[in-house]
Amino acid sequence: MSLTFVIDFKSNWFKRCPLRYFVRWSGYEGTDEEFSWVAADDIHVDKLIPAFHLRYPDKPGPLT
Repeated sequence: MSLTFVIDFKSNWFKRCPLRYFVRWSGYEGTDEEFSWVAADDIHVDKLIPAFHLRYPDKPGPLT
């Protein structure tokens, strides 16, 4: 299983929820496990998070 694409993100500062990214997993195409919300701290793919924020520069990121 490997992370192929970061789709979106969410964070709820009022409830102190951690930053999460909606991701697509390779190897799970067509199953209920193909997409999931993953905590930013649990994503260890150096290129995907910066690539997501380059595509969507107005969305807040982990350091904003």
